[in-house]
Amino acid sequence: MPHLSFRFILNVFISLCLFSSPALADKQSTPSIDFHYNRSSNTLKLNVLNIELKQLLTTIAYKTGLEILFDDKANEKVSLTVKDQPLQQALKNILRGKNYSFHYSKTKNQTLLTSLTVLPSNTNSKRDAFLLNKVSKEATLYTRQNLSLDQSNRLDIALERWNSRLARLNPEQKDSLEQNAIKRIKTEDTLNKRREEREAANKKNRIKRDAFFSEKNNTIINNHTEHQKQHSEHIRSSIQSQLVNQLTLAK
Repeated sequence: MPHLSFRFILNVFISLCLFSSPALADKQSTPSIDFHYNRSSNTLKLNVLNIELKQLLTTIAYKTGLEILFDDKANEKVSLTVKDQPLQQALKNILRGKNYSFHYSKTKNQTLLTSLTVLPSNTNSKRDAFLLNKVSKEATLYTRQNLSLDQSNRLDIALERWNSRLARLNPEQKDSLEQNAIKRIKTEDTLNKRREEREAANKKNRIKRDAFFSEKNNTIINNHTEHQKQHSEHIRSSIQSQLVNQLTLAK
């Protein structure tokens, strides 16, 4: 048997300790998600670790405008990396080996992927499936975007998907949804304005308070300096008096 050096054995021991460390294992398994969707090019880039499929698809639903019907029994932890892939190809990679189906709609510009259904592998029944992206919340998101959209009207695939979903509603439903969205936006704007006013008032009060205490501190410092000056003058006068008295006695 070849002789193993002490340094070699020590290095092996340290490596085993590091790789079997619970702290290191926890760090490597901590759930994380790095997500970016380009609304113009309809491409997706993400890096996920130990994230529930439901959570990931919910994020995708709200970012892309995709209508996603999901059965909780299909939920599981996923880890993968996708680098700037078209949305449909990225979803195929995310859902590889799972029971899913795509659905398309025609928009004014193209035939567009507008919805996705994800079910357990042992059934095709949609009975227990539900929408991940609530229509009322999405209406608020996309109505706000419509209201603030610039006149250049750049290509926005997510907005096209939303408009495609609106087109499937009857006029009464569509009008009700948009009116409720506008009310929610106005409420949010009012609350945001009040919060900004409170923050501005708090900042103004902080500045006043800081100025007050700064003035107080300066007054204390000046008084202390004046006291020290008077004390020094008193000591100097006392020393001068003592010197005069000593000189007088010496004569």
